[in-house]
Amino acid sequence: MFQLIAPITLVATLLSAPRLPLAVTHTIAAPVTARPSSVEIYQLSLVGRGGGAALQNLVLVIQADENAYTGFVLSNARSTQLDSVVVHGEVLHAALPTTGGRAELTLTISAGGVQGTLTVHGNAIAVSGERTL
Repeated sequence: MFQLIAPITLVATLLSAPRLPLAVTHTIAAPVTARPSSVEIYQLSLVGRGGGAALQNLVLVIQADENAYTGFVLSNARSTQLDSVVVHGEVLHAALPTTGGRAELTLTISAGGVQGTLTVHGNAIAVSGERTL
C-alpha cells in the first residue's frame, strides 16, 4: 500500500512549493508584563547522508499548554500538524504525516540549538537547527 521512498524524494515531496520569506515585526507602545512565552520557534535544516548543503529548510513551532505540547512544521507555503508531541527532558518526539507515510521526528534541544532525525520507513534524515524565539 505504501511505497518506500528515498530521503531526497521525501523532502522534495514535502517541500515542493517556492519558499516564502518569514518576517515578523512588533511595535510595543508601553512596557508589557506577561508570563514567559509558551511558544518556541526553531529554524531547521534537513541534511542527507554524508552531510553537505541542506536539502531543505523548515520552521518548527512548538506550543506548551498546561497539559500537553502541540506543534506544526512550516515548509514553503504549507503547514503540517505534528501528532503525538512528547517532551522528555531535553528530547522532543513527534510524528507527522507525509506522502511517504508517517514520519518520526526526534530532536535533542540544548542551549546551542537542536539536533536529531526525521525518519520515514527506516530512512533517516539528519536535522539540525537553532531556536529563533
